[in-house]
Amino acid sequence: MKNRNRRVITWLIAGALIICVVIAAVQLRGSSVRRFPRIAFGEGPTVCRPRTFVLRTALPTMPSKVRVYKVQPMESMNAEFLKLVEALPIARSPEDEAKIERLKHAPEPQREENQGLASCIGGWDIMLYPDGQYSLDKIDSPAGRNAQAPSAEEVRRAADAFVSRTKLLPEGAQFVRVYDCDTSEWGLGDKVVHSRGVVYACSLEGITRAGGFTVEVGPRSEIVSVTNKTRHTIPEQPLPILSPNEALEKLRSNECHMADGPSWDATAYVDSIKLMYWESILAMDLSYIMPVYIFEGEAVAPGKRSVRWKAHVEAVRPEFLEKKPVYKYHE
Repeated sequence: MKNRNRRVITWLIAGALIICVVIAAVQLRGSSVRRFPRIAFGEGPTVCRPRTFVLRTALPTMPSKVRVYKVQPMESMNAEFLKLVEALPIARSPEDEAKIERLKHAPEPQREENQGLASCIGGWDIMLYPDGQYSLDKIDSPAGRNAQAPSAEEVRRAADAFVSRTKLLPEGAQFVRVYDCDTSEWGLGDKVVHSRGVVYACSLEGITRAGGFTVEVGPRSEIVSVTNKTRHTIPEQPLPILSPNEALEKLRSNECHMADGPSWDATAYVDSIKLMYWESILAMDLSYIMPVYIFEGEAVAPGKRSVRWKAHVEAVRPEFLEKKPVYKYHE
């Protein structure tokens, strides 16, 4: 009898030890999950007004995992800056040549502070950031900023010719649309379009990047501005993402970022659900390019005009994300 009791006690002790080992292993495995930064959408926390979201489109089919990309600083900002200067169709003065020569021997900017490299050369303001983003702005336009921009077709031809000649367009980028970016209204609502922008979409493994590449064209089909919001990246591991239905539920429970929409309570019809890579604004310090669901549609309320709305929901499953987004801005 005593031996039987001793065996029972031994089994109980052994079983308890096994349970403790299993629990410890599970906890260790959970603690070893690599967590990636949450998306900082460029603004403070968004408080969504109560709305009813009504699905008016079919839920798309999405992969179960999507790769994330680590932002990779350039090896030499000075060398990349000189490439931009060489690509631009500009006439350089002796003063410009002196600036270029000094840049060839200048120390590299401090990457730790996300310090950009800027200079005015050949009538262009050139601003380059460590992660590969840049803006090119023409200082003065001989045609004058009050003149009318060409038609959308002419603007598209001018932008296509420019990117073909300069080789600045990121590999694989595709034309998306032409939009009015500098306008004035006169008299009884007459609108004058001073310049139009041409947007080219960039992608990673077939998923569109939210940044993109834009060429602004002014009067006489003159290129007046170029903006590249894409960053240099290296691929990281694929991460599990929410299904479109799970993302929709987060939208309905206000776990989202409302980028645009009405300031009143409304019924929000969901007309579009897309998966994209969030890339944020120029000069924002970003360590990873992460996937995001973008919801768009029409908001309708009694006695109000209907308006368009847009919202973002982080796509990566929350157990692989840090608790809070980190906002970093640099001028």
